[in-house]
Amino acid sequence: MSGLSRNIAALAAVGLCLVLPSCGQKDTHERILGDTLGLMERFATALEQARDNESARQAAREIEGLVEEFDEIAARSDAVGKPDPEVAKDLARKFAARRTKVLERISSATPRARSLDEGSLLESLEHLGKSWSAIP
Repeated sequence: MSGLSRNIAALAAVGLCLVLPSCGQKDTHERILGDTLGLMERFATALEQARDNESARQAAREIEGLVEEFDEIAARSDAVGKPDPEVAKDLARKFAARRTKVLERISSATPRARSLDEGSLLESLEHLGKSWSAIP
């Protein structure tokens, strides 16, 4: 095999490992929930920074950037399937404090952000809501 052929083969193998879950770490309910909470924390931070129209437009850009990541989480979650009741109970217990904290941040920041009535922010919130609701 020539050097060019080896390079192409190596690139193809790396590309396959990026798209095939079996090459990397296996997805778990715990990993998916942790990643989801991480995205929610980033969302909360963006919302909290919306204090005027300019910062609301910046928050909108950041939130729009999260939409695709929420879509990916939804696809991963769908691929893994629903956890059995014991796993679900364990996850709820393990992530309860973190989940409560981020939901409180979002609940606190949302009314203020919406009150700015910045169109781009309201649109980004709608987009994110659709992606978020697709997570099983």
